[in-house]
Amino acid sequence: MPRYFIAGICQSAYRLICTSAYFLIGLFAYLLISTSGHAQLREIPYHSDSTFYRADLAIKNAGRCYYLFLEADSLNSLPSGFSSLKHLKGITLRHCPRVNWEEMIRQLSQLPSLEYLEVSVNDIHSLPSGIGALKHLQSLNLKSNALRELPVSLSQCPNLRYLNLSFERELNWNETFDLINDLPALEILDISSNSFIALPSSFTSIATLKEVDLSDNRLTALPADLEKLSGLECISLRNNPSLDFEKA
Repeated sequence: MPRYFIAGICQSAYRLICTSAYFLIGLFAYLLISTSGHAQLREIPYHSDSTFYRADLAIKNAGRCYYLFLEADSLNSLPSGFSSLKHLKGITLRHCPRVNWEEMIRQLSQLPSLEYLEVSVNDIHSLPSGIGALKHLQSLNLKSNALRELPVSLSQCPNLRYLNLSFERELNWNETFDLINDLPALEILDISSNSFIALPSSFTSIATLKEVDLSDNRLTALPADLEKLSGLECISLRNNPSLDFEKA
């Protein structure tokens, strides 16, 4: 067989392999992008090149900052230049006791891409009413505070799909569930570790609910009309020692 013919076969095979590889890479990227939009962010990705741990460094690298994780930080508000964080999708404010929350929420409302907000372990009793201005917010994590109520303006967040209210034992839950019922897009609710013995009757009126975490409570029974939650796909009941699972 002529040497040039063999070389031609090798080149054709090489092109075919490369073309197939690029196709598979493109297909994988497409699937990753198309499916990622359906999963709600429940926490910031800690080991990502796009996650920063200081506000000043995030602003200096605004072009590649998508997440900001601030823990035990002494900041009062975001520093000047925060509006450059055009790509910021998520921010965590964990145990940041000096934050002026009204000013912080006002600043965050100016960020066009913000989808995730965590305000946790801050011992706050209420959220500013300005939270309703976060129109693009999809995930709100409020675990481990001392909240007594949620602002009515929260119902003005039309895209809110994930809400974490774990370890919030001072909330008035009857009022809270009435408010939750006004969230038009809510799909995932975490109310674990709240010492529930029974759930308020309005719980089964959250028509959009797909997933709920009721673990680490003291439930003795589930609502008799639980079937009203026709879209419910997943319910976590771990560590409810008094719950009769045969009746549940």
